[in-house]
Formats: sequence, structure tokens, C-alpha cells
Amino acid sequence: MTDATYRPSLSMLGWALNEEQNLGEYVDRAEVFLRSVSDDFELILIDDGSSDSTWALAGQLQASRPWLKPLKNDGNRGPGYCYRRGISAATKDYFMAQTVDWAYDIDAFRPVFSELQRYDILQGIRPGEFSIGTLRRRSDSLYKGIVSLTNYALIRILFQLPFADFQNVTVCPTRLARPLDLESEGSFTNPEVMMKLYWGGASFLQVPVVFQKRGRGKGTGTRVRAVVTSIADIIGSWFRWIVLGGYPNRKTGRVVPSQARASSSADVPVVHANEPAARGRREAFLIGPPRSALRAAAYTALAFLCFWLLAAEWLSIERSPTFDRDALDLLNVAIHRGVCGATVSGTPSIDIARYAADGGELQIIPVRSLIVDKAGSLDIYCRATSDSPVPGRSALLLLETSLVRMRPQISVAGVGKALHFIRVAGILPFVFVLMSAGYGLAIGCTAILVGVWLLVTLSHHLYSAAAFGPVLLLQTVALWVLAARYRWAANVYTCAALGIAAAAWAAIVVNLRPDYLTLEMAMPAAFLICDHIMGTADAPGQRMSRWSLLLSAFATSYLAFHYGFFGSGTATGLPMMSGLSTEGWMRGLVVCATATTLIWFVRSRSIAALVPALLSTAICLLSLPA
Repeated sequence: MTDATYRPSLSMLGWALNEEQNLGEYVDRAEVFLRSVSDDFELILIDDGSSDSTWALAGQLQASRPWLKPLKNDGNRGPGYCYRRGISAATKDYFMAQTVDWAYDIDAFRPVFSELQRYDILQGIRPGEFSIGTLRRRSDSLYKGIVSLTNYALIRILFQLPFADFQNVTVCPTRLARPLDLESEGSFTNPEVMMKLYWGGASFLQVPVVFQKRGRGKGTGTRVRAVVTSIADIIGSWFRWIVLGGYPNRKTGRVVPSQARASSSADVPVVHANEPAARGRREAFLIGPPRSALRAAAYTALAFLCFWLLAAEWLSIERSPTFDRDALDLLNVAIHRGVCGATVSGTPSIDIARYAADGGELQIIPVRSLIVDKAGSLDIYCRATSDSPVPGRSALLLLETSLVRMRPQISVAGVGKALHFIRVAGILPFVFVLMSAGYGLAIGCTAILVGVWLLVTLSHHLYSAAAFGPVLLLQTVALWVLAARYRWAANVYTCAALGIAAAAWAAIVVNLRPDYLTLEMAMPAAFLICDHIMGTADAPGQRMSRWSLLLSAFATSYLAFHYGFFGSGTATGLPMMSGLSTEGWMRGLVVCATATTLIWFVRSRSIAALVPALLSTAICLLSLPA
């Protein structure tokens, strides 16, 4: 419970460079504000190498104001140095910095100082959604607004901190900020204080604080030198702390929007730094502050770019591949279908794949040139087929056929390289999961490095489905983790869509690697366990309806894709238990899901459970054998 009359001891920090026009008004306004919120205060005013009468005027003002403490730098040292010196000189429990031109309307802090009994830090943010008008109001001019917004976007994207503003007023405990090792020299110092306190587990309450345009004098914060210094600080700090891991053991603080703070005197848990934070089940499961999909995608692209610049030679294939019999048969049919443009019932009589594999250097010659050299013409090649059976609709066959069809000048070696690049690209969804979970760029690059290393060790088997194994595992995990993170099963519609999409992917995976069927069937169950652990706001009956619909959609869609689209007619991969085949297990899953949904509908008598119950029943009936 907080005391509404709480008046902490407070130090206000300010630094001036040729501000003789604004200094007198600044001190007067600071006194009015400090007296309204505190009974024990001071104003630490730093002259940062002024060439006008700023320092002399500060001395005159101090004569009648014992709480004013002027300090003088031995030259123009910049805002970073002034901020560090001000924190070192502060003697009160809390400090806050305010510009001499009074750029921020800090009166917004007056009614919320009592929240310092509940949160460690009060953080000012500029209110309003993004627009051109907001951009103009964000600073003194449109140019300065663009600089400010660029600064914010750069920090937010690189460091992934959940603050709505970084260049604003911060009311901070002196005991927390003084031990920090502050490194920046420019305007990045305040964001550095914020992020290091956040990484230390501090709690923040964001307070809307409006920007006020300068009335007199000329600001220096957006000069080219200051902007370059700030950008250098941001990128250099990101590289040292995140990429190189120079700031280990980062914790997760707590950032609370102003709308979420308690508006009454009801008891609310107090969260302070250096105390164990009560973390919800969902936050613990997500492992760190979640990123948006757009930012995670940008971070993944950045990780891949870093890998490309540092280890691009790994993507080249220098080894001579091993052509196993099945891979050659499949590639031969793919070449025939890609060139002739028709689905054949048998295998081509002229084996271009083996011709290229046995010829060594023939692998780099376009397959159409090889066909003309071997068969005499494309027409003769397309008509020469035998009755030997081949896998009708293999996923790898479809992929290789598409490559030959889309690239008329592709060679056998080009098909292998394209398959290798597709496998490398298949690692990126898993890296995206890591990025969205809050991990740094170094972890993303390491994941890519390890994944490509596994693929390089399998580069002898470029044309084999076996080389897709690690990629298929990573993508399966990525799909279900993303579904859990972004709550794709939040309603019946997304549940059905997730079930169909996951089933389509499972059919592709099992077609390439039949021994992965057990894993593909286990992933929906693991997802439902995670969904239960993370918790939802819906009633148990609604939750069971969603789960039943998801399982029903997954099972029936898998049957449709696996036996309809790919034309697989035999059970593959699943250990046979109690004499049940793959079809028996899938249909049993549908029956169980349907029965569960109907039971919950009867118990809850909820209309929300009726639609999924009827839908899953219809799916169950349609999936049963005629």
C-alpha cells in the first residue's frame, strides 16, 4: 500500500553550454518543481565549457540558493560525461535530469511520485501514436524529430528493450545508478542507464511526459558530431554487450505502462530490484522478453548476414557427392518430368542422372545439353520410358522437378547446390524462434554455424532425403514453438488453421523421412501441454473444444495429405502397438478428440463448445473408411 503524500529526497541534474539566456528561468522553474515534490532537494548544475557568462550567472544564482550546486567542466565534455558527473555528485535518494531549456513537461511526475514505493524507477515517455504531426511535436523541428525517432528505433531493434521512449526524463534511485559502469560519451548515456538497470532486474513505471519546444537559444544535441557520437555509442555498445557477450548474466526487469498502474490505494505487490521477481507461468515459459515477429525477422536476417560475411565459403560445395541408387532414380525421374513437362507412369529409359554421375565433369553441363548429347533430341528423350515403378508423388521428387523446370540451364551439380541452399535456408525458421525468444545475435549466428556445419558433413549426400533430417527436425520444433509463443490456438479458427498447416508439414516430413512420424505425432501433444502450462483466460470447456478441434484437424488433414496428395499407401515409421497401423492411430486420435469435445459440451452446456463438437464429429465421420 502506497503513501499518497510520499515526498522523496531528490537531486535534479542539469548541464549547460552557453545557456545564459535560459539559466535564470531554468533555476526558478526547477525550484518551483522541487519544492512541490520534495522537502529535501538539490539542483546540480554543470557548466560544460560555456564561452558566455553562463558560469558567472550560476555563481550569482547560488548566492541566494544554498540548494544550488554549480560545477564546471574543464572544457566541452558532452552529455555523457555530464550525466556521469552529476550522478556522482548527487547526494539525495533519487535523481532526475532536466534540460536547461526545459524540454520536458516534468509536472506529469508530480502525481506519481508515490509510485516510487511500488516501482524502482519512473520513466518518462512521449505520448501519442506515430504520425508526421507527432514527429514534429517530438522535437524542435522535423529534422530533430527524425533524428530522435531514428535513435529510438536503432536502440529498440538492436537491444530489444520494451521501453516506449529512451530520450526522456528518468527518476531513478541514486543507489542503483551509482555502481553502474557507464561507458557512453553522448546522448546514449540515459538509455545506457535504463538498460543496465533493466538488466539488473529493476521495475519501471512509464509516465507520459510531453516534449516542449525550445523558446530561446540554440540546442546542440542534434549537431552532426553529436549524432555521430550517439550512433557510435549505440553500435559499439551493442557489439560489446550483445554480440561479444560483454554484459553477461542479464536479467529481465519489469516495464509497466502508465495505464496499468493502480488508480486506488488497494494493495499491489511491490517489485524492486535485487528482490526475486514474481514471474508468470507464461513469461517463464517464453524464456525472456518476447520480440515482435517483425523485429525477430529483422534480427534473424542480421544474424544470417553476419554469418554470410564471416563464413560464406561454407555455403560452397567442393566435395564430390555420393549418388546412392534411390537418389539417382529419383533425380532421373525429376529431370524427365522437369524437361518434358508431363507426369510419367514409369522411369525414363535414358538415364541422364547416372550418365552425369559417372562422367565427373558432366555434372556441371546443363541437363538439357546432356539430353541432346545422349539421346539426340529432347523429343526422343521424352518418348523413351519404361514400365518400372517409381514413387509417384515424393516430396523430394516434386522439389527437384520444380528446380529443373524453373531453371532451364540448370546442371546436375546445380540441382545439388540448390538443394543445399534450401537446407541452409531451412535453418532460419529455428533461428527466428531463438530471436523471438529474446536471445542475442551471437546465439543466432552460432545456431546457423552449427546447422551449416551439420549440412556440410552431409554434403556427400546432396541428392538424398537423408540430408534433410536436421533441417526437418529444426523446422518442426520451430513451427510448434511459434504456435505456442504467438498463441495461434487462441480460438477455434486459428486452431483449425494450425492443425491443417501442421498436418501438411508433417506429411511432407514423413514423406521425406518416414522414421519421423512418431515425432510429428508427439508434437501436437507437447504443444497442448505447453498451452496448458502457459494458461488461458477461457473456460475449461472452451479450452477442451479448441484442443479437440486442433487434434481433429491435424489427424484428418494428415490423412488427406499423406494418402491423398503424396499417394502413400502403406503405413510408415510408427511402431505398431496392439496391431494398429498408422491409419488406425490417426483415426483413433480423431475419435478421442471428438468424444472429448462432445463430453465437454454435455458438461458445460456451452454454445462455444457446440460448433467445434459438430465440426469434429463431421471430420471424424468423413475420415472413417467407407
